Amino acid sequence: MTGLREGNPVNMLGLEIGRVHKFTMDQEDQIVNVEFKINKGIEIFDDAIASVKTEGLIGDKYVAIDPGGGGDLLANGDTITDTNSPTDIMDLVSKYAFGDVGSGEDEE
Repeated sequence: MTGLREGNPVNMLGLEIGRVHKFTMDQEDQIVNVEFKINKGIEIFDDAIASVKTEGLIGDKYVAIDPGGGGDLLANGDTITDTNSPTDIMDLVSKYAFGDVGSGEDEE
């Protein structure tokens, strides 16, 4: 969750639908839970996927939600369990700068 803060936007289909409300840490499962406040009338399904994204190259973080559509609607207090890890832009830049990124061809 590096760089994600309370108050950062939550976007779906390119529109802001809410804000990050708070973070809690589950030490037993070693995960961070992110709580959102979503605007009324927004429908998100239980197969939705949440991802942490960056606006531009070094912009602010936000949560992007793919709304799903193959399951039941989420209710107030429900959990999105499918997530994508954020891409570390600085790590990618460093790999390109120092030649650690492969050419994409299979090496033998």
